[in-house]
Amino acid sequence: MDVRLVKGLLGLGLAALASVALVETLTRTIAPWDQRLYPLVAAVLLLCLALLHHRPQWAPRIYLALALVLNAYLVTAILLALFNPLMPRSPLALVSSTFWMPLGYVLAFLFLERRAALGLVGITFTAIFLPSGIALSQGALAPWGAEVRAVLINMALAHFTFIVALLAIGRLRYRYQMARERMVAMQVLASTDPLTGLPNRRAMLEQLDNLLALAQRGRQVLSVLLLDIDHFKQVNDNHGHEVGDQVLSQLGQVLSSQVRACDLVGRWGGEEFLLLAPATLLEEARELAERIRQAVATTAFPHGRVLTVSLGVTQYRPDDHREALLRRADQALYRAKAAGRNQSCCAAAD
Repeated sequence: MDVRLVKGLLGLGLAALASVALVETLTRTIAPWDQRLYPLVAAVLLLCLALLHHRPQWAPRIYLALALVLNAYLVTAILLALFNPLMPRSPLALVSSTFWMPLGYVLAFLFLERRAALGLVGITFTAIFLPSGIALSQGALAPWGAEVRAVLINMALAHFTFIVALLAIGRLRYRYQMARERMVAMQVLASTDPLTGLPNRRAMLEQLDNLLALAQRGRQVLSVLLLDIDHFKQVNDNHGHEVGDQVLSQLGQVLSSQVRACDLVGRWGGEEFLLLAPATLLEEARELAERIRQAVATTAFPHGRVLTVSLGVTQYRPDDHREALLRRADQALYRAKAAGRNQSCCAAAD
């Protein structure tokens, strides 16, 4: 659960607690135990708020403490209202606690895992209605009058309904989370090359469009590098496609290790890879291409031979569209291939 949201809820809870305490004090309806329990609960809420701010990694334990404290307080308040023989039978004290009891159930399902929440609300429900039911059957609640039976039965039915409804909501929440995770997984699969783990052609085109939009608004320069493995067909023919796949996978790792965090590298198709270098001038992109070329040439690949690559480099020009930029990078790559491979070739910036 979002820590910031919980901190907001804690602030709201403190405000609500202060308001209730103030109203009950001014109207002289505050229960004697609440005079002591309200400050205690407020102190717990403040402590949890401080811990969430300074130790957010403790959030699961803090959530558990919150759920336990609130449910314990509400159970205590209801049982004291029912069974304290020194106090007058005040329907207000009983009804007030009953009004707030569903909040304890809600927070249990909100903060805890489903099984833990169900266990806590089960204990809470039992702690309220088991002693109440026993006392009712033995006539110990007779001072409350004949209506107490109907009140307790209605309370039990209402609480049971709250719990069932929260279970249903929790189930719907779980299904929503599962559906969302499946959707994210499908999005990752749709945008990831399964062999190299790099973004695939579709994902790279989307990123290129985003970077082009920035470049067209004049916010940053953009360079594009298109890389092709030299004589990759020979690797497949002489060593098999499995080794060829290993070479592609390792090459993806080499490329990822050579680029900056802001750069993007993906598999363009076959033995071709595309690199997008935002905020990079053509000369800087050429230096990047040379660094990549040398890194590949000095890496030991599974087929046991030196692997070389050729690269075409270009920079965004005013009013460039996607196809023109990629075509220019491809033409530069073709020139690098025609000039003997294992080299990079740049298209002029203007």
